[in-house]
Amino acid sequence: ENIIEGQNIQDGDVILGLKSSGIHSNGFSLVRAILTKVYGDNYFEKAPESLIDMVMEPTKIYADSIKRILHLRGIRGISHITGGGLIGNIHRSITNLKKAVIHSSNLPKLAIMDWLKLNGDLSDVEMYKTFNCGVGMTLVVNRNITEYIFEILGDEVVELGHIETRKHDDINVEILNDL
Repeated sequence: ENIIEGQNIQDGDVILGLKSSGIHSNGFSLVRAILTKVYGDNYFEKAPESLIDMVMEPTKIYADSIKRILHLRGIRGISHITGGGLIGNIHRSITNLKKAVIHSSNLPKLAIMDWLKLNGDLSDVEMYKTFNCGVGMTLVVNRNITEYIFEILGDEVVELGHIETRKHDDINVEILNDL
């Protein structure tokens, strides 16, 4: 009875993101290809230690954060941002009748994401389809509880966007490039 499956998502609901600690093990084939392009086959020996540290940053686990807010009525959808990036995962928490509208300017800024985009010559769409872009988990919530979630989770959470009714030919996840 407490399963969150996304059926109650409504227009105007807010999409929140829990910040990632880094790459979170997704897109590593591409990461290795970019490192090889920039530093050659021995990239672990040639790349700056600070870059390798960012690449190897352990994946953040969200269980404790979710437990702290799960009692709030109005959490309507949850997506873990894994392989497939933002675009491939957010749509799983919403019905086909809705779409997620994300503002790229609200995505957390991570140096490793900037480095990958620049050195891999990746488009925004490629980034959104491959990486978490600074967000490890998303929540779709009733607007009335956003303040409580911010009080409980503090700077771990960011407001990313909102939910709208999906028109027939709309995509499920629209990321507005508003940087």
